Amino acid sequence: MWGTAGLSRSETRVVHFNPAYVFYPVFFTIVILFVCLCFQVKFYKSENRELSQTLYSRNAAIERLTRERMEHINRIDQLEQELGYYTSMYETLVPGETVYDVPVPRVRIADSVDSIAVYGLPPTVFQARVAGTRSMAPTLTEGMIVLLDAHVEVEDLQAGDIIAFKNPENPDINIIHRIIFIGQDDAGWYCLTKGDNPHCGVDGWKLRFQNIIAVYVGNIG
Repeated sequence: MWGTAGLSRSETRVVHFNPAYVFYPVFFTIVILFVCLCFQVKFYKSENRELSQTLYSRNAAIERLTRERMEHINRIDQLEQELGYYTSMYETLVPGETVYDVPVPRVRIADSVDSIAVYGLPPTVFQARVAGTRSMAPTLTEGMIVLLDAHVEVEDLQAGDIIAFKNPENPDINIIHRIIFIGQDDAGWYCLTKGDNPHCGVDGWKLRFQNIIAVYVGNIG
């Protein structure tokens, strides 16, 4: 016999559903997934930024190396052209053992001025002292006083003449060398020069007439 305060066998307990039991776990799960996704996005962005910087650095290095390679190629081409020029010049000027016959310097002082000590020098002739480079030895030696004539006509110049001229690469330096070749190119008249010393090579320039100061006519002592 059941008491009046109890429940009968046929009575069913009613359980009320609380949405919070489902909402909060799902909510917190979504929040955790979102936070993890944000960290992953930040991580991949950082990785992508570092990779981009690395690729940019590599591309810059490749461009720099490519530019340097092109500069080296251009320099090699220039040197090959210069080598070809000097090779052809050497073959033209040195068919045998000598480049030229060394003539006695042409007399440019008039016959009427034979006695220089008495009558003096023509106004265009001046003296200069040979430096100690030995480039013109044995023809001209250190300390020798040479006579140079500033009156120079381009048509009078010929291979074998000794001339004084300004260094085309450094106009502050004056040089006395011998003309070994005279030619014409697109820029006009030019000559090639060389010291008489057998250890000296051909000067590395085309000397223009405007660089010539005077022509050698003799020496004193």
